[in-house]
Formats: sequence, structure tokens, C-alpha cells
Amino acid sequence: MGVRTAHRLAVHVWSDRDFGRFAGRDNLLLPDADLDEAEWAILAERLAGWQERYPDVPVGRRVYPDAPAELLATWSKSAQLVVVGSRGREGLRGLLNGSTCSALVRHAHCPVMVAHPADR
Repeated sequence: MGVRTAHRLAVHVWSDRDFGRFAGRDNLLLPDADLDEAEWAILAERLAGWQERYPDVPVGRRVYPDAPAELLATWSKSAQLVVVGSRGREGLRGLLNGSTCSALVRHAHCPVMVAHPADR
């Protein structure tokens, strides 16, 4: 069997900037540079240890302040697989997907895998 080579891209998307419109503001009180830096740190934390564990597997990184479901559906047009994380709520609610997962499963242009936390 042949090995499939594919580019791996870790995409962290958030839509916190939308919360400001509910308070009559265009964005959060944090300066954009601080928010961007914080989101890059979140992505780095989520990927921590994997590069050391698999040094021969290159992974690109992207961070976007946008609507997650829409942006990930757009990325799915050029992807072979989209893996989306679940927040892993406890109990019966933990069996349900959130709005981003649900929208992506319905609108993606490639297969979608929903990953749940290992420590459930």
C-alpha cells in the first residue's frame, strides 16, 4: 500500500470579535495585536509536544479572527479531510456537537472527523 502524502495545516479560528456587536461595539476592548498574540499562543499550546513527537511531519499554522464554520467550510474545498475538535462537555450534552461542528459536517466539501478530548 502506498503512503498518502498531504500537507497538514492547523487552523485556529475564533469569532470573539462578533461579541462586541451585542454590546454596541465593533470589537473587543483588547487591542487587535494582543488578541492575535493570545490566539497564536492558544494554537501553539494545542499543538505542543506533537512536533517533537513527530518531527518528520510538517504542519503549517494559520489563525483567523473569523466565523469558524464558514471559514473551515471554505478551507474544506481544498482539503482531503477536516478534523474539528469538540469541547467535550460532560454527560448527555457531550454527545452533541456544537454549532461549528454541526455546520461543518453539513456543509464541508470533504470528509469531516469530529475529535473529542481523550480525557472524557
